[in-house]
Amino acid sequence: MAVRKISEVKIKDKKNKKKFDINEDLYLEIIRKKTATLMATCCAIGAKSVNADKKLVDKLFLFGELIGTTFQIRDDLFDYSENKIGKPIGIDIKDKKMTLPLIHVINKVSLDDRKWILNTIKKHNRDKNRVKELINFVKEKGGVEYAKKIMLNYKSKALKMILEFPKNDYRKSLEFMLDYVIERKY
Repeated sequence: MAVRKISEVKIKDKKNKKKFDINEDLYLEIIRKKTATLMATCCAIGAKSVNADKKLVDKLFLFGELIGTTFQIRDDLFDYSENKIGKPIGIDIKDKKMTLPLIHVINKVSLDDRKWILNTIKKHNRDKNRVKELINFVKEKGGVEYAKKIMLNYKSKALKMILEFPKNDYRKSLEFMLDYVIERKY
């Protein structure tokens, strides 16, 4: 099932790459069906491998979706980082990929600014200075802060879920994994 969902969304993602009219709901659906489904499946399989009951398997699947969404938003934020992280800064813009910081800003700015953003993505996405200018624009307009807020909201939901588990090494591992997703540097 996970492979089917991921394959379907990969096709949808490729189609949307050329449209540039992606909204936040579609973005979240894409990452839920891609990165989040992968993480969710891994969490559920872990529970199934120790013969956990269906309720726990389902709960860990949902936890995996939450942590997977958190992971992907964090990954998208690296595009706007000042730090050297092992992948080029602005790579999503160069790849014409619409991520949450960019989607948020493009939907709140003036028509002229929107045209400039789309022109940069479509025609100037290989121009390092123009990409850097767009990154700074997205930061100034609150796109990065907004994406961090959404990411922390998903983390909070995941943490609330695992705090219902008994306090033990397994829960501690899930808490560690959640912290790692947020605090990772690359």
